[in-house]
Amino acid sequence: MLKDNFFTIKNIFQETVQQYQIEIDLNSQHPIYDGHFPGTPVMPGVCQIEMVKEVLEEILERSLYLSESKNIKFTNPIDPRQTTSLVLKLEFEEKNKNIWTKASLFAQEEVCLKFSGVFRVESQ
Repeated sequence: MLKDNFFTIKNIFQETVQQYQIEIDLNSQHPIYDGHFPGTPVMPGVCQIEMVKEVLEEILERSLYLSESKNIKFTNPIDPRQTTSLVLKLEFEEKNKNIWTKASLFAQEEVCLKFSGVFRVESQ
């Protein structure tokens, strides 16, 4: 989550047992934006998926890996010059070592990511 100082979790609100709303602050000066894309920075999609995984790991206090993606839609780009705060809405259900997950990432009321997939708990 705080990997390479890319983002930090500001608040985690538990709405139900398996539903959360997470406020996230971005580091708009992170070097990843220098290459994606020079002069017109955009948060890479893979970073958005990694953010979902890392927040889920924080909530569950376990290491996970993405084992299956059912649906991934990037609906609006995230420009770190204009957006430094995001809201992640996360819903999940654990079955055995599988975490069935639905997530939506918002920047200023606009949906930027819609994700559904399965994370698996890493073996210890």
